[in-house]
Amino acid sequence: LLDMNAEQVSWNPHQGGLPPARWYAQHISWLNALEPPSVLWNKIIKSGNDLRFSIEVQGEFVVHFECYDFPIDIQSLTVLLEFQLADEGITPVELSTSHTQDVDVNRQNFAWENEYELGLSMSVGMAKRHALSTRTYPHVMCSAWVLRNPFY
Repeated sequence: LLDMNAEQVSWNPHQGGLPPARWYAQHISWLNALEPPSVLWNKIIKSGNDLRFSIEVQGEFVVHFECYDFPIDIQSLTVLLEFQLADEGITPVELSTSHTQDVDVNRQNFAWENEYELGLSMSVGMAKRHALSTRTYPHVMCSAWVLRNPFY
């Protein structure tokens, strides 16, 4: 494994070659954040032809809550991040969940702890957003479950 954290971040496609690993991290969009989150740390590791990316952020994310079984209800809190590199562009990104076993939930900064109990595990999924008929963008969904605390 090669640590890519000290690598350059700029790249000009007209110079040829592949972009540096850190360049990809600059193309993340947080789809459901109220404002771009604060990055507490991030790390990129080169493993063969693959890049492994780890990040911890702090921010406020918007999620639509539904009350199905009030007052005891389970909701999914999901953070959506997208790589703004089109599959049809010159630098497509292929995502994988093969190394997501170490994904966890930081319960210390959960703002609604007085109303909800935040689960300990997180699931990671992938999807594609079709922005135009000719452009698709890969995104990652990280979800944790919350259980509404009863008011009695």
